[in-house]
Amino acid sequence: MEEYILETRGLTKKFRKVKAVDEVNLRIKRGAIYGLIGRNGAGKSTLLRALTSNENTLIDGTPLGALSPEQRSQKVAIVTTERIRIENLLVEDLVAMGRAPYTNWVGHLQDIDREIVAKAIEAVGMSSFVGRDTSSLSDGELQRVMIARAIAQQTAVILLDEPTNDIDVNTLRALEEGLENFAGCAVVISHDRWFLDRVATHILSFEGDGNVMFYEGSYSEYEEWKKAQGLDNGPKRVKYKKLTVDDVIESLTLWVAHAKNFYSHNSQSSICY
Repeated sequence: MEEYILETRGLTKKFRKVKAVDEVNLRIKRGAIYGLIGRNGAGKSTLLRALTSNENTLIDGTPLGALSPEQRSQKVAIVTTERIRIENLLVEDLVAMGRAPYTNWVGHLQDIDREIVAKAIEAVGMSSFVGRDTSSLSDGELQRVMIARAIAQQTAVILLDEPTNDIDVNTLRALEEGLENFAGCAVVISHDRWFLDRVATHILSFEGDGNVMFYEGSYSEYEEWKKAQGLDNGPKRVKYKKLTVDDVIESLTLWVAHAKNFYSHNSQSSICY
């Protein structure tokens, strides 16, 4: 068994002249939980998606490029911030999509698959919603269902983008417990410092211009380390620069690239990978 379950070297993501992620190196051990922090638009979500699309990313020592879509989905699960509602799709059916990498081409569930789906739904406190149409769910309820789908995938790596948004306290505690007991590794984007303090074993801080600062420890320990290093940790007055035509074009290009990436992921498969 590989010591490092997730590895990537020199990971860079550019949109024209904008570097969202610049030469990021990651080696994540089993049981590690990496908290990604930084201002909105700093590149956190871009890194999360890049980890699943970069063919040189290693999972258990195997490049993603050497794996079929089904094999990738057995290795990596991702929960994004998008809320996709499909009429007449029941909660149980959506969570059952997490079992697609393990079923045959017609998606027939075995008893063991149904048991895994039921446990995943129970883990996020949604057992009473099994017969509900997903289009009728609130954002928080749908977020819990998407987390349940990722749990049902039973992957070695789980990537979560703002998983604490719109969820109640009981679900938050269940999520924390699930991450702490997770046998693989997790990469979590969050602005919730208390949540990160309870679960994160490492911090990746996005400092802007594609630069990422690494720290081994909790969020509070990271903040204390920054102070000890004399790094400015206080709030800053926002300064705005005058926009040029090139700035507007770059921003639109970045937005279009994100939109294309999102729709390509969702058109290829119903599985999040």
